[in-house]
Amino acid sequence: YLTSITEKIKKRLLNELLTKGIDHKKFKKTEIGEIPETWDVKSLGSLFKLERGLSYNSKGIDPKGIPMINLGTIKAYGGFNETGLKFWGGKYNSSQLIKKGELVIANTDITRNLIVLGYPSRIPSNINSDKILFSHHIYAIRELQFVETDFLELLLKSPIYHKKIVNFASGTTVFSVSKKDVYSIKVPLPKKAEQKLIVEKFKLCEEYLISLNNLIKDTKNLRNKLSNELLKGELRLD
Repeated sequence: YLTSITEKIKKRLLNELLTKGIDHKKFKKTEIGEIPETWDVKSLGSLFKLERGLSYNSKGIDPKGIPMINLGTIKAYGGFNETGLKFWGGKYNSSQLIKKGELVIANTDITRNLIVLGYPSRIPSNINSDKILFSHHIYAIRELQFVETDFLELLLKSPIYHKKIVNFASGTTVFSVSKKDVYSIKVPLPKKAEQKLIVEKFKLCEEYLISLNNLIKDTKNLRNKLSNELLKGELRLD
């Protein structure tokens, strides 16, 4: 329950930061809604290039092979799931390799509510391999321009972007989205200096919400412990 409330607060905050920015007084109407006067509207295709990864089958899966980012490594609503890693022992080419710290998005989804499609993940630095592959269910995000990686990751987790991704989803039980459709999505874009400030503000608020969540959990655990001790007669109130 607490996690659900926290996620709602984060989404609302993110939406506010990505439409109102920080300390703006003047706004303008655009094709994607009202945004700060100094911001631009950009298509995602003008911000980066996408590359699809390795098409694979179960025959090439080898526990001693190269780690491979795949659909199972993308968490619901974005983030990296280490337990979903597969290992590939077959052939590949250099364009199917990805570096630690790079961003990827899921181009496929098998969940009913599309809570994976289009969401991002950052390749973590703790993967124990010099080479990392990514699969055909993943788009690697490359050749960034006009946008900071951290800000782009926030943008790709936002309701502003994801609502548009869902509209482009094709399929009945397995859903997918094309490069062309991703490229066509238009988003609000501040200058890089403000992008960094937005990321900093969101991270601070996120850390506060995590601390608050932990405090509430600790308080509940203490209350339950004291109640049990009181019922068992192990705790005296006099």
